[in-house]
Amino acid sequence: MKKIFKIALTAILCCLTLATISTLAACKCEHEWSEWTTLIAATCETEGVLTRRCSKCENTEIKKADALGHEEVTDAAVEATCTTTGLTEGKHCSRCNEVFVKQETTKALGHDFTDYKYNNDATCLTDGTKTAKCSRCNETDTVKAENTAKGHVYGEWATLIAATCEIGGVMSRSCNECGNVENKVESALGHVEAVDEAVEATCTTTGLTEGKHCSRCNKVLVAQKEIDKISHEYIDGKCTHCGTWVITEGVEYALTE
Repeated sequence: MKKIFKIALTAILCCLTLATISTLAACKCEHEWSEWTTLIAATCETEGVLTRRCSKCENTEIKKADALGHEEVTDAAVEATCTTTGLTEGKHCSRCNEVFVKQETTKALGHDFTDYKYNNDATCLTDGTKTAKCSRCNETDTVKAENTAKGHVYGEWATLIAATCEIGGVMSRSCNECGNVENKVESALGHVEAVDEAVEATCTTTGLTEGKHCSRCNKVLVAQKEIDKISHEYIDGKCTHCGTWVITEGVEYALTE
């Protein structure tokens, strides 16, 4: 296109020049010329055409105007960021905008998260987090800090329901960190057996068989049974068991030796 324009412009100049030379050659005027004005503007790559007119005879004269030439400016490089693309340095003409060195797009850098720091936010049962700041921008990234859950830290077991000899109890304890409560069943204590010794019957008092009871809760395990009094056995009027005397038939006296 530029080449065609140059050829056309050259042809026009040639025609105008010939016409001007022919006109001027025939004219005997002492010309008083005006200032040169632009007939066809010059561009960066093509010549222009200037013209002027005689104020006396109105004859015109034309001449070429040199091509302007490009005015090169630098398109500064744009640095890519973590999230936006950049541009390489380029060059173009500030007059006609023709590009001499095209700017190329460079990829976004992406964030650089490397120095993760633990946030000290783990609980007994859940892992905490760690956070890193991008080395190039202020963006932060928070991720799970694996294996940082603390686990419960329980206090001592305390009696919630006391166990008895026959019924189990309930023990309780709570986590010092989160207050979680844990309960467990305590087995029944079982009886502590104690022997209730037998009491021998006499002539005057009943006796008891041997028995058993729990020394903790006093439950009777083997009940003592009453034993009837034994009969007096008299020899020569005196009971061989208890020492009582028979003086008069039907009347008993206790005598002390």
